[in-house]
Amino acid sequence: MSGLRNINRFIGRITLFLIVLITFISPVGMAQSQETEEIVVKLEIPRLMQKDIFVLYDGTDIYVSLNELFTLLEINIKEDFLHGVFSGKYLTPDNKYEINLSQNRAKCFGQEILFDSTSYIVTEYNLYVKLKAFKQLFNLQLFFNFSELSIYMPLEKDFPIYQRLKRQQDHKKLRETKVALKDVYEIQPEKEIFSGGVVDWMVSSNPFSGGDTYLNLGIGSMILNGDLAISGSGSMKSGFNQQSVNYKWHYVFNDKKYITQAEAGNINSGNYLARSLKGVLFTNRPQIRRKHFQTISLSDRIGPGWEVELYINNKLVDFTTTDDNGEYNFLVDTEYGRTKITLKMYGPNGEIRTEEKLSTVPFNIIPKKDYEYTIAGGQTTYRDTTKNYIQMNGLYGLFGKLTVGLSSDMPVGNDGDEKPTTAIEGTFQPLSNTLVSASYSPNYAMQLDMSMRNVAIASVTARFVKYYENQFRNPLGQQNSLSLSVSSPVKFGKNYIGLRCRYSRDVYPAYRTSGLNIGVKLMAIKTNLNYIGNFGKTIRPGRVESNSISKIILSSSLLNIIRPQIAASYDHSINKLSKIGIYFHKRIFRQGQLSLSLEDNRAYNSKSIMLTFNISTDFADFTSRGIYSNGSVGFNQMQKGSVRYNQHAKSFRFVKRNGIGAGSAVVSPFVDDNYNGILDHGEEILSDLKTRIGGASVIRNRDDKVSFYDNLRPYDPYLVEIDQYSLDNPMLTPAHENYRVILKPNTVTAIHIPVVTAGEIGGKVDRKITDGSVGIGGIRLIVVNEKTGKETELITFNSGEFFHIGLVPGMYRAYIDPTQLERYGYEADPPYTRFQIKTIAGGDYVGNINFMIEAK
Repeated sequence: MSGLRNINRFIGRITLFLIVLITFISPVGMAQSQETEEIVVKLEIPRLMQKDIFVLYDGTDIYVSLNELFTLLEINIKEDFLHGVFSGKYLTPDNKYEINLSQNRAKCFGQEILFDSTSYIVTEYNLYVKLKAFKQLFNLQLFFNFSELSIYMPLEKDFPIYQRLKRQQDHKKLRETKVALKDVYEIQPEKEIFSGGVVDWMVSSNPFSGGDTYLNLGIGSMILNGDLAISGSGSMKSGFNQQSVNYKWHYVFNDKKYITQAEAGNINSGNYLARSLKGVLFTNRPQIRRKHFQTISLSDRIGPGWEVELYINNKLVDFTTTDDNGEYNFLVDTEYGRTKITLKMYGPNGEIRTEEKLSTVPFNIIPKKDYEYTIAGGQTTYRDTTKNYIQMNGLYGLFGKLTVGLSSDMPVGNDGDEKPTTAIEGTFQPLSNTLVSASYSPNYAMQLDMSMRNVAIASVTARFVKYYENQFRNPLGQQNSLSLSVSSPVKFGKNYIGLRCRYSRDVYPAYRTSGLNIGVKLMAIKTNLNYIGNFGKTIRPGRVESNSISKIILSSSLLNIIRPQIAASYDHSINKLSKIGIYFHKRIFRQGQLSLSLEDNRAYNSKSIMLTFNISTDFADFTSRGIYSNGSVGFNQMQKGSVRYNQHAKSFRFVKRNGIGAGSAVVSPFVDDNYNGILDHGEEILSDLKTRIGGASVIRNRDDKVSFYDNLRPYDPYLVEIDQYSLDNPMLTPAHENYRVILKPNTVTAIHIPVVTAGEIGGKVDRKITDGSVGIGGIRLIVVNEKTGKETELITFNSGEFFHIGLVPGMYRAYIDPTQLERYGYEADPPYTRFQIKTIAGGDYVGNINFMIEAK
C-alpha cells in the first residue's frame, strides 16, 4: 500500500509540474484551459495526522474536498447535492454553518460571505473548495507546498478528531490508574509505646525600655499508642506561667463501631452546650471527617452510540458508551461539602451535550440511620471556683436530609443552685443550597439559623437567638440577638466586584447595640481596591452613642520592584480623616520581605514609622520590627520553628512549620536482595525512584537518599504512588505499584519500598490456516498477577511474537483479550496459561507462552 502511494504521489508531482509549465509557457494557456486535474497530495496536521488525499488543480489554485476534509476531522456535515446545500455544526454545538450554492452564499460564526462559482468546484460526490475560501469561511489556514506536494494545516485543539483522541488518551490513563489501584499493599501501623517527638517553639523579645523575652513551647509525642500534646509559656522576668499549661492525650480505636476515640486532659465535647473541661471524653465520632455521604444513580436514554464521560469536581472518574437501547448508567459517590457532577456526552454524528449537577452536603448532616454520641466529664474554673460537670451529646440521622440531636450539661456536686441544662436540636437541608438549624434549651436559649448559598448569585446567612434567664450561662441577662449576612459577586466587565454586608443587633436589659459592616472589593489590572465601612450605635436611657468609620485600601502589584499600598480611614462622627497610612513591600533574598509603613493616626495624635524585615528559611521564621512613634523607639524580634525527631534514623530535623498534631513520613526505596520485603542491613537505598503522597510536596536535600513529607493529616489513610519509570535500571521494578499507610501524629512513619529484579516473559500468537499457522500481530494479551490482581497489557509484533520485562516474582495468568477475540470471531487455544516468575538472581525468564487462535 505504501509503494502504491509513493507511485501515485510521484505521478501527481509530474502531472502538476507539466500543467504549471504549460500554463506559464503558453500566453493563452490560462484563458483557453479551464479543465482541472485530480492529483494526490499529502495532508499534514502536526500531532494529528499525515494522509494522502485527492485535490483538484485548475492551473492556478488548489481545491480541497470539503466532504473529505470534514470527515477526516470528524466535523459534522450534512450533504444535499440535489439542492446544493452543505450544512452542519462547526467545532461547537452552537456554531452552525451553511453553504448554499444556488444562492451563492455561505455562513459561519454568525457571518455571511459571498460564495460564488470562483470559490468552489462541485462534482458528483464532492464539493471542492479553494484554499483561501476555507480561511474566509471557517478561519482554517491551509498552506500548499508545490515542491513537497503537500498541504499543511495548523492543529486546532477544537477539532473533533483531536478531542476524541485526547479523550481516548484520558480514558487509557484512567484505565491504567484503575488497574494500578488493584496493586495496593497495606502497611500496617506500628504500636507506639513511646516514640517520636516534636517541639514547636516561638521566642519574642523587646530589648528596649526594660522589655522582656517571652517563650512559647509545645511538645508532642506518642505514648501508649496515643498522641500526647503539651503546651505552655513563660518569660525571663516572670518565669513559667503555670496557668498557661494545656495538655491532652488522644487515643484512636481502629475499626471500632461503638467507640472510636478517647481523650484525657483539656477536652471539649464540641456540641451546642459544650464547655472546656479538664477531664476525660469518649465518643464514636469518626476520627477523620466523613467524606462519603451516599451513592446515587445517574442514568438516561439518549440514543445508541453515544460516548458519555463522568467528571467529579472537574476530574474524569468514569466513562461508558450507551447500550443498544441508548441508555447509560453511573453509580456516583456524593461527598460532604460541594460536589460538582458533570456529564459530557458525545454523539455519533458530532453532537455534544453537557449536563451539570451540584451536590452540597453540610458536615453537620449525618447519613440516614447513623448515630454519634459523646460523653465527657471533668472540671472547670468559674469565678475562682472549681466546678464539676458531665456532658452528653447524641445525633441521629432521621432522614437523608434531617439530623436530630439531644445535648445535656449536668453539674455534679457543685455549690449553688445551678441546674442541669438540656437542649434539643435539629438540622434540615430542604434544598441543595439551603440549610436550616434550630435548637431549644428551656432554661438557656432558643436559636434558629438559616443559610442559603449560591456562588454565582449571593450567599445569605441569618441567626436569631432568644435568651432565657440563666445566671451561669447568661450572666449579663442578654434578651436576644439577631445577625444577618449577605455576600454577592457582581460582574463588572471581565472582572467581579465582591460585595458583603452584615447587620447585627443585641438587646440587654439596660441598653441595646446594633452594627452594620459593609465591604466592597474590586480587582482589575493587578490592582485591588477595598472599602470597609463600620457603623455602630448603642442606645441607653437618655443618650445615644454612635460611631461610623469608613476605610479605603488601595494596593497594586503592577510594579515588580516594590508593591505599594495606601490606606485611609474617615470618621463620619467628626467628619475628618482619622488615619492615613502608606505601606511598601519588597521581596528580597528570595525568601525574605522588607516592609516600610508610614502612619498618621490623627484620632490619637500619633505619627509612626515602622520597618519590618522577615525571612523564612527551611528551618525557622525570623521577624525583626523597629518602630518610631512620637519620639519613642521600639524594637521587637520574633523567631519560631519546629524540631522533629526521626526515631528510625536517630536524627533531628529543623523545619519552620509547626508539627504538633501532624504526621510526617520518610520514604526509602531499596533493592530487596532477599525478597523478604524488609530493609535489611547492607541493602542499597535507591535515590532515583520518585514517589508521591496525596499531593504533598516532597522535602529532599541534595545529599538525601530518602524523601521527607511533612504536615500530613494524622490517622488518615494515604496512598503512596510509585513512579516505576523513574528508575534508571530497567531490570528493577517496585514490588507493588502503590502502598496505603496510616500516619500517626508527632512521629515519623518509615515507609520502605522494596524494589526487586524484574522477570521477563516471551511467546508467540499464531493463527491457524489451511496450510498450518502464521504469526499474527496486533493481538492484545493480558497478564494478571494472581496475588495482587494487577493487569499488564501486551501487544504482539507483526510476527506474532511478544516480549515483556518488568514482572515481579509471583504466579501469573496470561490470556488473549476476550473482547478482541469476540470482535473478530476467534477462539484461543489454550484459553489461558499459568506461569511463575521465580525469585532468582538476575531475574527469571519464562518463554514459550504460546497461543493458537482459530476462527469459530
